[in-house]
Amino acid sequence: MRFQEMYSSVPRTAFGFPLNHSLQYRVNSSWNEPRAKENHPGIDSYGDRTHYVYPLANNAFVEDKGWSDTGGNFVVLKYNINNSIVYSLYMHLDRINPAITKGSIISSRNTWVGVVGNTGCGDCGPHLHWEVLSSYSSLDSRISVSPNNFDWGNAQFSDDAAVFKRVDYHSASRTLYVRAYDTDVGKRVPVNPYIIFKPTSSTQWNVAQMTVVSSSTFDYKYTFPYSGTTVDVMLAGRRNNSEYWSYYPAKYTNLNNSSNPLPSLTDSKLTLYVP
Repeated sequence: MRFQEMYSSVPRTAFGFPLNHSLQYRVNSSWNEPRAKENHPGIDSYGDRTHYVYPLANNAFVEDKGWSDTGGNFVVLKYNINNSIVYSLYMHLDRINPAITKGSIISSRNTWVGVVGNTGCGDCGPHLHWEVLSSYSSLDSRISVSPNNFDWGNAQFSDDAAVFKRVDYHSASRTLYVRAYDTDVGKRVPVNPYIIFKPTSSTQWNVAQMTVVSSSTFDYKYTFPYSGTTVDVMLAGRRNNSEYWSYYPAKYTNLNNSSNPLPSLTDSKLTLYVP
């Protein structure tokens, strides 16, 4: 895996965005974002299992498709733009269009390639991991290009929706601590986080607003009212009543802007032991 900051061989306006829904420009993780093992080589865009993924341009050649243990269902498309070759990679697809076969050509970018999912990424919520590549021979041998070389319309590749910056559980005190805030034009904005929890043996979820520890550092806490049991936990936060909730650990569990932060999908969660 290699990163390429500048790429001028293809016009900035050559491509269209790979998604087409009302929140397609919300970004979970940005290109070259620092990670524990290696920087993030693509963009994680919001989506759920009702959202289709499309080629970046017409006449896309299906270079590769299949399964990866870390990328799940994936597709690689190749484009010839003004005699320059460039690729797009889509990962974690819930499913791939069965009409898409390796070596075929997708003549129209209105033909869907796959559906947003979370295959190959464990407890992560559904999202589209996508990359623009200047070179591809395999998933382990590719060069990822900064998406900022291209014009994506209203897309802003920032980490604006991943509001939970730190999550620490202190088992001795049965207390969960979080640091949570949104970002608006470089300023940190409170998100008033909620904790969604239940004993693992129960089917009834509880919702509670977390207690402020420090408003200046955006730190909050919640002490569990149980002992001697395991607890399933999710976190939800938003900065105002008109926005959609952002979740942890499934940062994008579903589209939800109701007053109740409990998501309709609860398959991604933390499991903690309360002594």
